[in-house]
Amino acid sequence: FRGPFWRTDLEQRRLDDSLDLPDRPIVYNHGFSLQGVSIPAISRFLHEALSSMPRLHAVRFIMPTHVEDLWLPGRIPGVPWYVLSALFHVPNLRCLHVDGPICHPYDQLPLDVSLPPRLMPLSSLIYNPGDYRALARTTGMEKTVVLFLLERAAASLRELELPSESAPLPRMALWSWPMLIKLSLHGERPQLAEGSPPLVSILGQMPRLRDLTLRFAELVDVLPPPIWPPWFSAQYEWPDLERLYVSHPCPNDEFYAHLPNTLRDLSLRCWPRHYKHYAPGGYTVRKIGVNWKSPALWSSQMLSILRKITAPNLANLELEYYANAEDGLLFHHIASSYRHLTLLRVHRYRSRGNTDVPVEQIADALKELAEPRNLMMHLDFPFLTGFPELGRIRRGYHPEDPEAREYHRRFQELREAFDTVATTFARALPPTLEFICLLAPHTNSARVWHAYQVARETSGADEQTYGQLRVSRYTSKYDGFAAPGFDVCKDE
Repeated sequence: FRGPFWRTDLEQRRLDDSLDLPDRPIVYNHGFSLQGVSIPAISRFLHEALSSMPRLHAVRFIMPTHVEDLWLPGRIPGVPWYVLSALFHVPNLRCLHVDGPICHPYDQLPLDVSLPPRLMPLSSLIYNPGDYRALARTTGMEKTVVLFLLERAAASLRELELPSESAPLPRMALWSWPMLIKLSLHGERPQLAEGSPPLVSILGQMPRLRDLTLRFAELVDVLPPPIWPPWFSAQYEWPDLERLYVSHPCPNDEFYAHLPNTLRDLSLRCWPRHYKHYAPGGYTVRKIGVNWKSPALWSSQMLSILRKITAPNLANLELEYYANAEDGLLFHHIASSYRHLTLLRVHRYRSRGNTDVPVEQIADALKELAEPRNLMMHLDFPFLTGFPELGRIRRGYHPEDPEAREYHRRFQELREAFDTVATTFARALPPTLEFICLLAPHTNSARVWHAYQVARETSGADEQTYGQLRVSRYTSKYDGFAAPGFDVCKDE
């Protein structure tokens, strides 16, 4: 049984013959019926079907998540309560994954639906209704369903991914999460009521966390609050934490001073990317109609945060900020404090009116790294301002078109400039470096990584003796745009 649960045209893909359903598409209307076949009948069928699968432990719903699709009149997707009820009675359900709205926003809980008091042993709950969504588009019914799930599964969950708009944060601070090792909250930053406990009071109930993601978009005229305010007194520890992702970090946050030395993956960045707010047309952020801003930190503020963090085993580091007078100190601190980095990804923006991009100084500061393998640098070069949209022009223009010829000329200039930058980094950094990726415009507010492969010839039997340096453009199915070792070529 698969397909989107539309309010007006739930498509029948495959159902048990005993239901005697018609072959034609079935319609889910406001009266919970499917062309004469009631939703309760579907529920009974699902109860029987799912109970005949004793080894079933994971279920995933996939529905539209594109913003423009979710709010068309009569086309609102979601999972009916009857279907959820059948699912919740699966005895060995451990993993529930919902892409798209988890419920119809106008549905009420039917009187004849029975819901279990607990959802043990549910260990994984992933709910992703879509990234670019404003708080105003969250419904009370969605919050009700999420609260129902968490109340009954908090004690057994090991993995939890939720949109911040529907997460019952004050209630979550009251529950115990003894098994949780991975938490991801994403979406528009929740606005806690005055007197509400800070976010760290929730994290403090999750002592076994290994992977934490707090990916929030910021509202205009609202400053990002600290996770652990300086005034909040508590004793919390996360001795197993290995991965931390925080968007729009606060320089006065005490949370970073309490991180363990087990940390291996750290990301302090903007979300959405800072350049997506200021790209030509503001395509990504403006189109979805949200009231978001991007308060990127300065180099000095980012440095103050990193100085609080002791992480001798850090392998992956991602930063996004505006450069100021302490930019050089920041890179020196990175190389000296996190010498075992294998991946460094930096989005460094120039302040207004500043055209200087000190590539050689940055490369010289990073030479203290012991074993870097991948270097990904967005240095906001002045020559990229007003650069043609590579993807649009490459797909849509004939080679003899004057605009296409101008594109090819500009693109050749970009490649030559990138060749010089990549070679500068390759010469300065240790011989373990394998790939250098530089960011270039693609379409609208999208950017792609232009990758270079670094190779050094070895001489004799001693593999640590390196000879001639070779820096070559890395080509792939993306026609030169790729990031080897990463999931996609586009920057996210």
